[in-house]
Amino acid sequence: MDKEAFNISLKGPGVTIEREISEEVAQQVALFILTGATHHPRHTEPLSLNDFLQQSNARRNPERFIAIAYFIKKYRNRISFDKNDLIDGFEEAGQKFPANFSRDFKAVKSSGWIAHKSGRPGTFYLTESGVSAVETKFSSNAPAKTPNDAHTEIETLMAEVQHKHGL
Repeated sequence: MDKEAFNISLKGPGVTIEREISEEVAQQVALFILTGATHHPRHTEPLSLNDFLQQSNARRNPERFIAIAYFIKKYRNRISFDKNDLIDGFEEAGQKFPANFSRDFKAVKSSGWIAHKSGRPGTFYLTESGVSAVETKFSSNAPAKTPNDAHTEIETLMAEVQHKHGL
């Protein structure tokens, strides 16, 4: 074995692997074992959170929550997040903080875009539908609605009916 090579050993039921690997592969293995990441985050964050939010087509706060959670997962290699991560995300992106964070967060939870992480109170993860919502730029998924959205839709429908019938 030369100076730049490392040895790796993996033993388990029915398998034993012993190999000489390069320093680069050793670093990747160590990163994966210690963090679960397959590559170093500094090489995977090609754009700012603010740029990502704009590209994601997130228009409402519930959509922004999901886009921030997706960014954390994809570019920071974290599979879970908490409310503080979302709060920090708004600040980092230079976005206006939601006036009614609790209401909007409840809308996100009820949409099925996130779920509680088992055994970790206050921690959440993106569901497949949450990932899909972001990856399709919220086009094929109905955005999570807040009570104010429903009220506005009712007012719009009422105005259309009144106009149509000359009321």
